[in-house]
Amino acid sequence: MNPLTLWYRRPAASFNEALPLGNGRLGAMVYGGVDEELLTLNLDTLWSGTPCDFSVPGGRDALAGAREAVFRGDFAAAEDYCRKAQGPYGQSYLPMGSLRVRFANGEQGAIQKELNSSGTGAGRPSGLGITCGTPSPHGSTEDSYTRQLDLSTATASVSFSTAGVRQTREYFTSAPDQILVARFHSSEPGGISFTATLDSLLRGKAKARNERTLVFNGEAPVHMDPIGYRKGIRYRDESEIPSPEGISFAIELRANIVGGRSWCDAEGLHVEEADEVILHLAAATNFTDPRTPPQRDLLDPACSATATLDAVEGKTFETLSKRHLADFAALFDRCELDLGGPLANLPTDERIASFGADDPSLVTLLFQFGRYLLISSSRSGTQPANLQGIWNEILHPPWCSGWTLNINAQMNYWPAEVTGLSECHEPLFDLVDTLAETGAKVARDVYGCHGWVAHHNTDLWGIAVAVGDFGHGNPKWANWPMGGAWLCQHLWEHYRFTDDLEFLRSRAYPRLRAATCFLLDWLVPMERDGDNWLVTAPSTSPENTWRAADGQNFGVSIGTTMDIAIIREILTACREASRALRCDEELGIRLGEVLESLPPIRVGRHGQLQEWLDDIDDPADHHRHISHLYALHPGTQITCENPSLKAAARRTLELRGDEGTGWSLAWKINFHARLGDGERAFALIRQLFFPVPAAQNDVTIDVSGGLYPNLLDAHPPFQIDGNFGLTAGVAEMLLQSHETANSESRNLETLVIISLLPSLPRAWQNGSVKGLRARGGFIVDIEWRDGMLTHYRIASSEPREVLIRINGQVQSARSVKQ
Repeated sequence: MNPLTLWYRRPAASFNEALPLGNGRLGAMVYGGVDEELLTLNLDTLWSGTPCDFSVPGGRDALAGAREAVFRGDFAAAEDYCRKAQGPYGQSYLPMGSLRVRFANGEQGAIQKELNSSGTGAGRPSGLGITCGTPSPHGSTEDSYTRQLDLSTATASVSFSTAGVRQTREYFTSAPDQILVARFHSSEPGGISFTATLDSLLRGKAKARNERTLVFNGEAPVHMDPIGYRKGIRYRDESEIPSPEGISFAIELRANIVGGRSWCDAEGLHVEEADEVILHLAAATNFTDPRTPPQRDLLDPACSATATLDAVEGKTFETLSKRHLADFAALFDRCELDLGGPLANLPTDERIASFGADDPSLVTLLFQFGRYLLISSSRSGTQPANLQGIWNEILHPPWCSGWTLNINAQMNYWPAEVTGLSECHEPLFDLVDTLAETGAKVARDVYGCHGWVAHHNTDLWGIAVAVGDFGHGNPKWANWPMGGAWLCQHLWEHYRFTDDLEFLRSRAYPRLRAATCFLLDWLVPMERDGDNWLVTAPSTSPENTWRAADGQNFGVSIGTTMDIAIIREILTACREASRALRCDEELGIRLGEVLESLPPIRVGRHGQLQEWLDDIDDPADHHRHISHLYALHPGTQITCENPSLKAAARRTLELRGDEGTGWSLAWKINFHARLGDGERAFALIRQLFFPVPAAQNDVTIDVSGGLYPNLLDAHPPFQIDGNFGLTAGVAEMLLQSHETANSESRNLETLVIISLLPSLPRAWQNGSVKGLRARGGFIVDIEWRDGMLTHYRIASSEPREVLIRINGQVQSARSVKQ
């Protein structure tokens, strides 16, 4: 068995057991049923809604009122004013549909029945008992059932035997050809008969196009309220003139058979007594860009899907598979990890329950699973990975399955640069381009500021205003205008990892500079205890509150630590970028002056890093957001040069505790990695491996994360950021490059410090990693034994000096030519 394979002894009974496939645009979850196969389908541009202007009447007056109120200490009034600056809620990412393949009854039905009735297992829902016969990961034992996902080939498969006949099914989603491919094979001639259907939770209808092609045409709602709000869904009303038109979509399924016969009718696509069947599935929407209303008469998704299938007509399964694998491997194979430990010959769900993080090879699998998910959900030209990547089966998805910009969307991309997936970062940059346009209007019209702004949530249409249905949102999460600035850190980090000066000049710097202009306008002067500072007002620490002397809780404050940390990070990046590009000298001087006027990071009376400008932190606060540690990670302001702040950050983590949702645990792993505490980071990895029953998918923030049987992160419910955060955290434990120092041999030129094994836990005594990336354009390989570094290789496009830190000591080295 390939060590990079997830495998199971039974079909999936729910989404949280199914296996994810994706090519960036088209996503599928493979259930692996015997009698009936189910694939749930998604497309990255299938959202509710239409373009909006996001205007907020009276926004400028609301901002002025909120600022006046916070400075006089009337925080209740300030929150009321903040609500007046809120716009509509964002729209939702929607499930596209399902492909169901119902096989002919007979021996397959018998094995399905036995799979469903052979026991329930501890903590498992009915129908998930142990398979009949002796399970075999190699699929050779009579009556065995195996379902697996090979991460190294991005291929899912199902195999089982019945009455001496072997049935195998293979699935992949091709990025080069933009299709889903399924191959059904029987070891007995004429052994495949089924009816395939397409359906959707959205409005639409299936029909036959010809004797081997089935089509589903559907449409998305023109408006959908978030779950838990009004739960309203509104489709276009053709009786209204004019009537807004939502996004329309098409799914097209085409069969290619060997032996037997096929035909299509109102009941579906039928195949009878075939030796082998290859299905091609394509899908499309009529979305063009966030500012253009969808119009079916201008862009027909059915024609687009047909053209995609026509382009692969006549290509063999082997040809399509080779093209898919070459494309996928070019990304996935860049980074290899070995944490040691024997490979347990157990299904993945049983490994989670039996060993968890104490199985080093399972940690390796989860690390690579995060990279696999990023490649599968974020490719050049697609939408960025959302809260669920591209995999959503729920009509009213939690938090609209959108892009939450106060941590979650950014966490999705933490592993992109460091694990060699720089190209997968590009869709996030495209989102920045969209928000820079819509956010410029919000900055100007709502706040009277230059530049551009984005708040805590956005969607396909680029909503940049504070969301909340014009006053129904809670300011503690809605009125946080730092989302755009945080996104700009990703542009800067891409430059730091790649040294791509043209990217900095043409793409990153214009966005970074405009976001900086907003921040300069957003800051206001404040005098406190003889100090004159520039602060943010009103200000929030995402989703958390503080308690006033009268016992009231407020989300709005002045100059929260996270606000100032993000501003310091972005203003510093903008100044350094202008120097690298040798432009905007006057702006650089001004940024230096503003940076000197920002409040410092402060240590409170409990020894903690203060979350608020005043020392009012509650030591019993265990909130899942720890936003005030942004300066530690992903920021770069708390380093070895300021040990007192590192100690305060460590104290903050002690007070907050180790409980948290999946993404919160992942962030804490990265925090402790930055602090050099490999044991604490590993303890949180162990906690993240807590097995969560597949059926537990309710929206909750009261449990401590964990993993579903298919290795997807449990918030609960499923939220993909925890997967990406774990992958980034493991990389951070093995390699760090966020610090810099001056080189004495190169006229005090600033060089990156590459720290090797900065947070290696005792549990990973022997191992190796190849292909990690460091800032400065370096590629790093590391080997260690008995917890000690034994070999390293640092490569770059041209040999040059680099500073490395080993066991806390910094020394000079020279990279080799890549």
